[in-house]
Amino acid sequence: MLFHEIYGRYYQVLAKVLREACRGTLTREKLYQLIQEGSFGESTLELPRILAESHLLTREGKTPLASVPDCPLTVLEKRWLAAVLQDPRMQLFQPPALPFSLGEPLFSREFFVYYDRYQDGDPYGDPVYQAHFRQLLTALREKRKLQVQFRGRKGIQSLEADPDGLEYSGLDDKFRFLAHSDRGTLYTLRVSSLQAIHLKEPGSARQRDRKRWKARAVLELVDRRKALERALLHFSDLEKETVQLDEDHYRLTLFYYKPDETELLIRILAFGPFLKAVDPPGLVQKIKERLERQQRYER
Repeated sequence: MLFHEIYGRYYQVLAKVLREACRGTLTREKLYQLIQEGSFGESTLELPRILAESHLLTREGKTPLASVPDCPLTVLEKRWLAAVLQDPRMQLFQPPALPFSLGEPLFSREFFVYYDRYQDGDPYGDPVYQAHFRQLLTALREKRKLQVQFRGRKGIQSLEADPDGLEYSGLDDKFRFLAHSDRGTLYTLRVSSLQAIHLKEPGSARQRDRKRWKARAVLELVDRRKALERALLHFSDLEKETVQLDEDHYRLTLFYYKPDETELLIRILAFGPFLKAVDPPGLVQKIKERLERQQRYER
């Protein structure tokens, strides 16, 4: 059952109508609005009649259903879930035990070959690592200030901070924890470097607007050797704008968080002469400095 009729247009519209009725928010105007938005014009007459004849909806917009209707998973969706759950990172989020079998995975992990990735990724199967990761998730969800001990350049260090987020680096295959101190200092810590975590009371953390950290990189791309296709895939995790300048030249504008700039520089340089940074000047200068250092090492 890779496809089922319950996922067709009319079943979806009927499900939306019944959800509104279960919540007690369905009006005559809302009924016809949902039908017009999700189906064809003649359905404004047909669908209300079907609902009435099946006793699923009264003229007053009420329904005998006790709960909001849900659509069951298809075989394709179950197999996709089975495949996703093979990823060791999924265990960090403690997926619940399912009351039914998902069947054979749609694909296996061996189907994927990663390039330009370090081999010393985080130990996702380590119980201590998993416990720390889940503590960080709790701190973010419940807005808890936390005291952390981490392994830094100067040995074991301690920090009291407010959590800002968790980020995953595809290049390093590692998770990073973002936080800030009471003075506003930003910290980016590898989750694998954490030694101990103590959570404060719920609601004790102060949230920061991460938009302040956003930066922009304007790049020019020459579409040779499928450079455009590779770049769109390579930077798929970033918000971006792409504009075609001529037959084989494009301008890519990437939006990223300032703490990730070093990793972004490495990713840009991986494209060699096919990708050039043109703005802002600070980013261009950092790329030039990296290239000059590389030339000195090669001499």
